[in-house]
Amino acid sequence: MVLVGFESAGIGVGTSVNATGPLPKWMLLALCLAALWAGSLWVDRWQSRQSGRDSRLNPPVLVQLDSLRPNRGVDLGLRGRWRMLRPDGVVLEQGVDFLGRLKLDHGHLKIGVFRPELSHVVLETDGDVAIRLNQRWYRGRLHLLAELQEDRSRQLVLRLELPLEDYVLGVVSGEMETSSPNADAALQVQAVAARTYALWKLGQVERPYLLDSTYDQRFESADFETESAVRAVQATVGQILVYDGEILAAYYHADCGGHTSAAYPLGFRRRPYPPLRGVADPLCRDPFGWEKIVPAETLDAWAKQFGLGAYLETVHLYRRGDPGQRCAAVQLIGANGAPENFLGERFRSLTGSRSVRIHEMRCREDGALWLRGSGYGHGIGMCQNGALLRSRAGESFQDILFHYYPGAELASIASLVSPIP
Repeated sequence: MVLVGFESAGIGVGTSVNATGPLPKWMLLALCLAALWAGSLWVDRWQSRQSGRDSRLNPPVLVQLDSLRPNRGVDLGLRGRWRMLRPDGVVLEQGVDFLGRLKLDHGHLKIGVFRPELSHVVLETDGDVAIRLNQRWYRGRLHLLAELQEDRSRQLVLRLELPLEDYVLGVVSGEMETSSPNADAALQVQAVAARTYALWKLGQVERPYLLDSTYDQRFESADFETESAVRAVQATVGQILVYDGEILAAYYHADCGGHTSAAYPLGFRRRPYPPLRGVADPLCRDPFGWEKIVPAETLDAWAKQFGLGAYLETVHLYRRGDPGQRCAAVQLIGANGAPENFLGERFRSLTGSRSVRIHEMRCREDGALWLRGSGYGHGIGMCQNGALLRSRAGESFQDILFHYYPGAELASIASLVSPIP
């Protein structure tokens, strides 16, 4: 029998893998953007749509689309004039239209009939949305890398290089339902949050690219673009959120369940952070919520995984002062009396729950753990469902932004990159 409990007192937990250090200063990020821009001569389509706009305000970003083992491949199509380049820009091959299979062959790149003796090549086209991977179309330049792994094998890595604003368009298309009625303000909020988060995240991680999944931000191909998504990006082009002279950590999530949470107690920040302090969101309150059952066999597997004995004795959830009433930390106690402490977000991952805004928890007669809660996602920052409801209620995108990120300010990316020659 597993005992369950809710506690208001905090418990000692290890260093959070979600905790982040101080944000980079604007000057440091400007240098990073300058380095990215200097390495690319890509002229983006947003410059042609908006005459006179400086392309330096739309620097390129890298997005990792896939990482394929040698026994996997992908169908590649190039529309119109194309070139295969070395990373330094030297042309290796060129032609008009291309269809072929892209894969690793004995650890080396194989692009149709071409076998470049390099571990990194770049494909570029003259047209817009002219690169096809399987059934999806992309714009930008495609980097192909045969990357050496820790086990000495190689993987085929696909990274797309494209202007920031095109990346934001792909995120808006991937993160929200862009065909919803009266969603213009919400989509503009998403565009600003996505642009801000991308620049902030690039300043936090050692890798020079973003992942196309929700680990960073969900990025979709051009097939998913809609006119409403394009309008949202164009209406907010170059706009980002800042706080206290630094780019905001613009977290967002699907559904807050009635109240967003503070980033600090949930381990997303190392100290209190006013723009992510948690706000009430009554429009988003869900009277039904969700339920989750964790089988007894899974609980026993946790006990063995964490070295707690043959089975679990107790599960405690700790709120630890979060205004959104999410589970900040969890303590598992096993049959041998040993405890295991970790952050609530890890508990969400273990259970497969929609959120850690858990209202009820109890042990069933069959030994399974029953949970009832509300919300979807980590609950930090902007609530996508709440933003949509506020948009339908007539609120402006500025009002929605400042509701979810209190104390933040809108600024232009020009403030970051204007010193770039």
